[in-house]
Amino acid sequence: MTGRYMAMAAVFCLVSLSCTKEDIVNENVKERIKVFHAGFASEQKDTKVYLDENIKVHWDAQDKVSIFNGTIDNCPFVFTGNQGARTGDFEEDPQYSGGYDGEATEGGKIYSVYPYMSSTSITPQGVISLELPSVQDYREKSFGLGANTMVCKSEDEALMFKNACGFLVFKLYGSGSVTSVTVKSTNGEKISGNATISFDGDDVPSVSVNADGSDEVTIECGTPVALGDLTAPTEFWFVIPSVTFSGGFSVTVTGSNGGTFVKTTSKAFSIVRNSILRIAAFEVQLSDGRQISDGEEIDGGSY
Repeated sequence: MTGRYMAMAAVFCLVSLSCTKEDIVNENVKERIKVFHAGFASEQKDTKVYLDENIKVHWDAQDKVSIFNGTIDNCPFVFTGNQGARTGDFEEDPQYSGGYDGEATEGGKIYSVYPYMSSTSITPQGVISLELPSVQDYREKSFGLGANTMVCKSEDEALMFKNACGFLVFKLYGSGSVTSVTVKSTNGEKISGNATISFDGDDVPSVSVNADGSDEVTIECGTPVALGDLTAPTEFWFVIPSVTFSGGFSVTVTGSNGGTFVKTTSKAFSIVRNSILRIAAFEVQLSDGRQISDGEEIDGGSY
């Protein structure tokens, strides 16, 4: 072969190799999903209380979630649907300036966490680190905005969220109005703060609160909330990770008049993920600025 033909053959081989390599790269690169379609997983439990067809979770307009889009990078996505919708789309926050340079998740799995927090992180194996709020906002007959931590694991743009925690509901009646309600475990069980969430083989989430977590959660009322009467008590919904209050708990109610009312129980109560524990209604006395302790035991509600 002459020198000219050898040179041409070498160029041809280089071009061919270059094209082949490019084709392989393009074929293996997974295109980042730009829009996710979100809803809520339908879960049944072998208990008498669970989030059923009468108690449904809804999205708030402009809700924001963390999405780990095949990598460990925490990217914020914003809900574009209407207030109160059960399903809708999430699109990448246009203000997000990060990238997808982090390590890939195993199998390219996609994970999402509600609500979005910049501090939320994930390992390549899918273990989520986040903060469970120790202060939650009041909302009538429901949990406050951003209080209900939800997570999901997916292989595509369909995100079916599951509740990470359970719900503890107090029904209070009396005179006056309330500015905050605090529940505190008697034996120090951790119910808020830094935590991790992992998934089992059926993609069911499990929460573990770190040792530096807190043993209490407070619901704050931006505007004082009036107490109802015995026939229509006022409900306060706490979002609590699965836990057994081995020695019971205390409930401290603070009134707009500066008074506080404390009720305690030594009975053991358990909170189960995706389930509701309702405590029987009890009277709160906020007649003046004193602290009043009620020695009566708290009873559970209807299960």
